[in-house]
Amino acid sequence: MGFLSRACTWAWLDLEPWSRGCEFAKAFNMKVTVISTSPSKKKEALEKLGADAFLIRCYVYNDGIIDTVSGNHSVEPSLGLLKTSGKLIFVGAPPLPLEMSAQTLLMGRKMVGGSNIGGIEEMQEMVDFAANHNVTAEVEVIAMEYVNCVREAPK
Repeated sequence: MGFLSRACTWAWLDLEPWSRGCEFAKAFNMKVTVISTSPSKKKEALEKLGADAFLIRCYVYNDGIIDTVSGNHSVEPSLGLLKTSGKLIFVGAPPLPLEMSAQTLLMGRKMVGGSNIGGIEEMQEMVDFAANHNVTAEVEVIAMEYVNCVREAPK
């Protein structure tokens, strides 16, 4: 659980597909802010996932930000939301290389990193933690005749 256990305020940049990460952070007793470009995600972030705050890309400083965006996007605005010595962690994988100013990193002693799913031991630790803190998956059961409709529906 590494980087998550070392900070007290973390922000989630966008919700999909890592919304359960917000619930994990809350289970770690962290203050969680969800940052999005979509006001429509506010209700989900606050009521369903238990975030403490919801921001539309404005300025509140965090110890760390978990970037879940898998499309191309500028990381400079996220770096600007970090406290001194803050960490920007990528779990999404944009197809193009990231562009950022070294000056932004140096002046604020900011760090950029990434994390994949980890090994078997880390996965088991998170599964056990989820079970002990009631962090569950969201499941929707549909009738078989509607499978193609659901696959084709816009999100």
